[in-house]
Amino acid sequence: TNTKIRNTLAAFMFTGDDVFKLVKDLSGGEKGRLSLAKLMLSEANLIILDEPTNHLDMTSKEILENAINNYTGTVFYVSHDRYFINQTASRILELTNTKIINYLGNYDYYEEKCEELTKTYAPAIEKEKKVTSTSSGKQDYLERKAEAARTRKLKNDISKVEKKLKKKKTD
Repeated sequence: TNTKIRNTLAAFMFTGDDVFKLVKDLSGGEKGRLSLAKLMLSEANLIILDEPTNHLDMTSKEILENAINNYTGTVFYVSHDRYFINQTASRILELTNTKIINYLGNYDYYEEKCEELTKTYAPAIEKEKKVTSTSSGKQDYLERKAEAARTRKLKNDISKVEKKLKKKKTD
């Protein structure tokens, strides 16, 4: 209906004569907001966005946050904008080489869980080092090789988590 369209356009800062502008006459930011408004009006139950806050000004980001938070369907997006993720996400999926890890919460919750994982795996690696160094003379070649592979995997996992945490803290 016209009322629904006008209300949606108003939510995306199109008021007064703005609603009668031709698309070709809109600025880049206005075109972006119009595209988002069209998505919200489409009544799709799934929206997929790639870096949705890139090239948006602060006002447009806030409008997008509100639209996503009020959207009744599922929004799946990839973003490096931590503030945006924290404001809009209720679930974060971390993709690794071997699995998908599901975190039910926002970005702060995700960081907290990553830190917990780091603390959990760090003592296990130290224990693996001690076992390998004290009993390596007793193990046959295949056992030592398997043990070293497990240790490398744990070290790599911890290193990746530590790098992510360090990167997130510097951003």
